[in-house]
Amino acid sequence: MGADEPPVISVRTRLGVYSGLPFYRRDSYTISAATTENAENLALLEREIFPAKTYGNDVLDQKKFTYFLTRANAATLIARDKKQIIGYALLLFRSNSNVARLYSIGLSPKHQSHGAGRFIMQSFEAFCNEIGIDKITLETHKSNISMQKLCESEGYKMAYEISNYYADGSAALKYKKHIGLKGKTR
Repeated sequence: MGADEPPVISVRTRLGVYSGLPFYRRDSYTISAATTENAENLALLEREIFPAKTYGNDVLDQKKFTYFLTRANAATLIARDKKQIIGYALLLFRSNSNVARLYSIGLSPKHQSHGAGRFIMQSFEAFCNEIGIDKITLETHKSNISMQKLCESEGYKMAYEISNYYADGSAALKYKKHIGLKGKTR
């Protein structure tokens, strides 16, 4: 892929293989597919957002991001404010399923409470809808109240609590959302 060519995401779902160029824009924010060239910046952002004391080995480094970008049945969408990467969403897929798992989502603290997190969430939902996914699951730290409020305001339902989920022994909350055609909640 040349430097001027837009990044393509290719994933396998129950409906087959999707290859495309996801791109979403709102105000000064854009969402597009990440490339291996973004892995180092994504790892730096990850360390800024998620303290290793709490999240331990779950904090993604450059090697893990590169794996998700090149080998996994996954899609990583990056959010930019102008040209700077400010956030991302990492989605995992199974080739025999119509369910996506939001494995990780992150937003620079400097850009929180400005609508960027909501835009990232709405963009990955639109992407999932485009490729035939009709259910999204995610986990969030039990103390991450802002993420819980965002999930609930976007129609996610808390399904259950998972005890001792994170490296520090704290719990996670499992959220689920069914999405329908054109992003309508079923």
